[in-house]
Amino acid sequence: MATMRRKYLPLPSLVLLLLPSAHGQQLVIKPGVDVTATATTNASPINQAPRKDLVINVSPDVSLSYGGTRSRIDGRLKVDNIHYQRNSQPDRTLPSGELILHSELIDQWGGLDASVQTRQVANPLDQSAVPNSYTTTKALIAPFIEHAFDANTKLKAQFEKSITKSSEVTQSQASIPDLHASQHSVRLERQPTPVGASIEWTAQDSEVATTDLSPLKYSYEENAVRAGASYALNNQLRTGLILGRESIRQGAERASDTIRGITLDWRPNERAALDARVERRFFGTGWKVDWNHRRPLFKWGFSSERTASTYASSLGRPVLPTIDGQPATLDPALTLAASLRQTFQGRMVFLGQRQSVTLASGMDKVQPLPLSPNGPAIGAATQQRYVEALFTRRLTPLTSLNTSLRWTRSSVDSTGEPPFSTIAQTGETRTVLWRGDINTRLSPQATATFGLRHQNAKGSQLYANDESAMYVGLGYRY
Repeated sequence: MATMRRKYLPLPSLVLLLLPSAHGQQLVIKPGVDVTATATTNASPINQAPRKDLVINVSPDVSLSYGGTRSRIDGRLKVDNIHYQRNSQPDRTLPSGELILHSELIDQWGGLDASVQTRQVANPLDQSAVPNSYTTTKALIAPFIEHAFDANTKLKAQFEKSITKSSEVTQSQASIPDLHASQHSVRLERQPTPVGASIEWTAQDSEVATTDLSPLKYSYEENAVRAGASYALNNQLRTGLILGRESIRQGAERASDTIRGITLDWRPNERAALDARVERRFFGTGWKVDWNHRRPLFKWGFSSERTASTYASSLGRPVLPTIDGQPATLDPALTLAASLRQTFQGRMVFLGQRQSVTLASGMDKVQPLPLSPNGPAIGAATQQRYVEALFTRRLTPLTSLNTSLRWTRSSVDSTGEPPFSTIAQTGETRTVLWRGDINTRLSPQATATFGLRHQNAKGSQLYANDESAMYVGLGYRY
């Protein structure tokens, strides 16, 4: 672990070396504060008796940016001070911060991206009288190469490595293991004129460190090499073939397979675009499709993907409440076991002179993905579907009205083997959330918000909530 600290944490020293001493550099520091008061009918922890309360959140923050000829730094530090007037929950102070660096070290060849992000997250499932939270820190470094040899030949590569550490505040919490991950890719491509070609290498590996709940170290590795040939039928339509080989290792399991696929790029006009790729892989058929079409007063599009997902979808999520005084299992979303993920998102936007209407719908489905027919199914099978409608209207040049309605249906079925799922978790939740607010600019530095919301969630033993709330907020940027 000491080696990892030496590798990722000295970002300020790295920043000083990477920013060139060129003219035109500018340091901008913007402090600010947001104050929100929320009167709610239910401020209690989940599955406890509802309790009315007035929740006051005072959030001072400061953001900075520093840019030079080839480099830029953006940072932010924020502290949420949450006070419950009627003591329905203990008061909390939750700091968060981030520092992001982008530097082009060599003009027209490449550079370096690096970041450090940290935040403290309250556990809404905690039923004790003691503040219960995790501090999660992620450090990432990613050198990259981007070079165009000519108008049609490009080289692009990125080598990304990250470590995520989480520490618990109280002893009643389950320990979250350190997560080490890396993703590398190199692609050399010649655009079809009318014949083109490409060669690509991708690799990723993830490793979970040991904890008291997870005594066995878990790791996942995936390597793939692809070669492609493409042909431009005309200026609007391109098609291609993919042939490659991939190898996968998950714990003691290993698998390898041949990759076969096709690609399609269609630009019927300057307002529409279709990008599609379908491949035969070790888990079956995978795809990625994106379609977008825009008109002066109307936009619509959809995207769909089916692929093997390995990285934790939500880092730093809280664990389940304690059971009989013992820490519960880790949230299955934190495991890095291979999973088959299928997503779909569709969106339509109607634009007017002073208003817009957005209709959206989507689905996210995740299933455990053993590498062999008799392999262990590690993790959880989850599914979420949603339908959402948003309406925005500009009432005056300084005031706008926003309202939204969202319906969500979520389900989880976790029956995996230890140490990733020591108890079975099965449940389904239906949630309806409505909110509306009016935002106005009081001055160039000050803003005000007044809003209402109502949410109703039921059906799951792990999450049920019914709440109506009114909130007022003020923000000021110096």
